[in-house]
Amino acid sequence: MCLIPAHGLMTVLRVLPDDLYDRVMNDHEKIDPGEIFEAIVSRQKQVKRSSGQS
Repeated sequence: MCLIPAHGLMTVLRVLPDDLYDRVMNDHEKIDPGEIFEAIVSRQKQVKRSSGQS
């Protein structure tokens, strides 16, 4: 049995913001494909706009 893929998945999930990590790991609601990625991209765009970056 190979545990490397599971270890890699856990490493990736640990870098999510707390609310998204909690949603992925503990929420039992369905998450559509790409939904978490889109939330991260949207937050990055908001940060860039508020800091005046283009």
